[in-house]
Amino acid sequence: SEEASTTASVILQLKPGFRLSSLSVAAITHLVASSIEGLKSENITVVDSQGGLLSSESDQPIAAGAATVQDYKERVEQTLVKKVESMLSTVLGPGRAVVRISAEVDMTSLNVVTEKYDPTGKVPSKEEITSNSETEPSKAAPEGGGVIPGGVKKDETVLTEYVNGKTVEQRVDLPGQIKSLSVAAFVDLTPDVKSAEGGENPETPESTEPIMAIADVEEVIRNALGLKQTDTIKVVPAKFHRPVAVLEPEEGAGGLDYIAIARHGSLGVMAVCALLVFKILGGAKKKTETEAGTGENMIGAGGAAGLLPPGAESAEPLALRRQIAGALRRNPQQVKQIFAGWIQEEGG
Repeated sequence: SEEASTTASVILQLKPGFRLSSLSVAAITHLVASSIEGLKSENITVVDSQGGLLSSESDQPIAAGAATVQDYKERVEQTLVKKVESMLSTVLGPGRAVVRISAEVDMTSLNVVTEKYDPTGKVPSKEEITSNSETEPSKAAPEGGGVIPGGVKKDETVLTEYVNGKTVEQRVDLPGQIKSLSVAAFVDLTPDVKSAEGGENPETPESTEPIMAIADVEEVIRNALGLKQTDTIKVVPAKFHRPVAVLEPEEGAGGLDYIAIARHGSLGVMAVCALLVFKILGGAKKKTETEAGTGENMIGAGGAAGLLPPGAESAEPLALRRQIAGALRRNPQQVKQIFAGWIQEEGG
């Protein structure tokens, strides 16, 4: 019986969202086929870890199936999109242009042979000559005039065939030609507005001018893609959404950077540390100041008591010690930094 052909299977572990091109799959199959004797590329199956088929028997572009045609179309569109977006990002800045391209791709293969004849340029192609000779017998002359010798009769026929001049032209149209393109783009042409000193986001006449005209953007895209007159393009200016930048607060009278504190610790830790500072500073002054003066020291301590949660002023000492100990265990470095900063402010 005939031996079974050698087959092989390859499983690829791809990153989420990553797509392998057909050329890369073909390179893998040819590499595996060349490594094993008797193994053909068409007998190799390549799949990803999710079970998706990456290779098929219809790898030839002419005989490709619908999925291969769609993949090729998407690759063409993505390549053109990257070309335009990278160019616009260099001028406008990253994330300020969104481009989508729809391509009409002709995947038919055409082989045209044209023969042209020239009736004026005749060329002999065949010539046939037929010769026939015959000797006639002698004849007696009339009235005793003697004998007339016999003659030789020859017959020759020439047959010549001519052909007209012919020109043969063969043209092969490969699949994958782009017939038309349709381009749509959103671009953010607004300049970056920076805050000036003494005002909130003032806009000067220069800052309201767009980076470039919308007509120039269309012309640049048209030239970059080589669009024809029959192709369509639409560019719409739009102001893209950008995350609001967090402004650094100015130091107030109390010297407390609440936003910075909120970044490095929770409000619970803030309250505990504020209470800790208040207890230490207030305890040192209780011997020489009245209860009203102690209240002033609370305000002078940078408003630390104001950070306490409701009811924290009358909390039991044991509960306060537990809160402080818990905060020190969870965030010792943050508590140390906040505590040191408040001590410096109080001492200054």
